[in-house]
Amino acid sequence: ELSSINWQTHPELLQLQSDVDKAQAQKNGAKASRWPGRELRYAQTREPDIRNNTVGVSVQTPLFDQRRGPIDEAASEAERARLRREGRKAELEQQVLQAWKVMEMAQVRTKALSEGAVREAESALRVAEAAYRFGERGILDVLDAQRVLRTVRADLLEARYQLQSARIELDFLAGRYADFSAL
Repeated sequence: ELSSINWQTHPELLQLQSDVDKAQAQKNGAKASRWPGRELRYAQTREPDIRNNTVGVSVQTPLFDQRRGPIDEAASEAERARLRREGRKAELEQQVLQAWKVMEMAQVRTKALSEGAVREAESALRVAEAAYRFGERGILDVLDAQRVLRTVRADLLEARYQLQSARIELDFLAGRYADFSAL
């Protein structure tokens, strides 16, 4: 399941990629502003007895201004956006690995409690109840066995909760819930 995470469609990484694309477009726009620009204008004015049409052409030629400042600024912003995306991706991968380990530990704990400790505590309670019926043990032994069984069952419930919590965390980190705050 760890390998099934598609980082290309992760919502948060897609958002950061759009920031990278935007910064790259701004960088390309700043580079394009070095080249001569042309502008064509047309205006028409009407007065009651005169109609005036105006056509204008302007050419901007940057001879001395190579726009190094805006180009460098846009390039550094594009690099910052790329680094933010890569950094967040690395964080997500670490968090996924950590959540995966928590889930594996919760699975092992759940299995151990449900297959071992709960059965042993139930068995100990049955033995204590039988011994009490035959007068070999006191009521305190039965009550103690019941307390142990309740404690083991509570531990099992806690382990199951941790397992579900880890699964939800994995789904969230994998981007399967686009808006987790709505839940």
